[in-house]
Amino acid sequence: MEMDHFRALVRPENKVDHLTYNLALSDPVYSGVFLEQLEYLSTLDKRPRVSLSTNGSGRSERWWLKLAGLLADTDRVEIAIDGLEDTNHLYRRNSNWSSIMTGVRTLRSNWSGDIMWRYVIFEHNYHQVVAARNLATELGFNGFRPVVGDGRTPKEMILRSRTWEEIQHDLS
Repeated sequence: MEMDHFRALVRPENKVDHLTYNLALSDPVYSGVFLEQLEYLSTLDKRPRVSLSTNGSGRSERWWLKLAGLLADTDRVEIAIDGLEDTNHLYRRNSNWSSIMTGVRTLRSNWSGDIMWRYVIFEHNYHQVVAARNLATELGFNGFRPVVGDGRTPKEMILRSRTWEEIQHDLS
């Protein structure tokens, strides 16, 4: 969305109190205007709360530092990481584990808001859910949210070997 349109939509008289950036069509961190939008929000007397969902890949430490400086403590960032280093890229094509970890560590070290790990469970990563939850704790995530893949899941990735209840039991 062009900045002129964004400013017209998120102007004070519209009383926008919450903006959600998610992965519906594309990852918002790849938008050429995402940081500019956050900079604009920072100029408002009543800045809307921001929720961001991203796969966390492909951005530099410098970019994450800039993001951390633009986020308010009341904002929320959800990072969709579906597995560990050896499996995350199977569903999140072209994602880069090292890049994701740089983003997580940089954001956590420079921002005190909520960072959540959303983990979509597939046949190829169900065995890593407990280890991923433990890593989430180690990295300073505020929460870990496992979910089973939905109707968008490619047939070969559909969870077959375990039930949701068995996985919940493993996590308890």
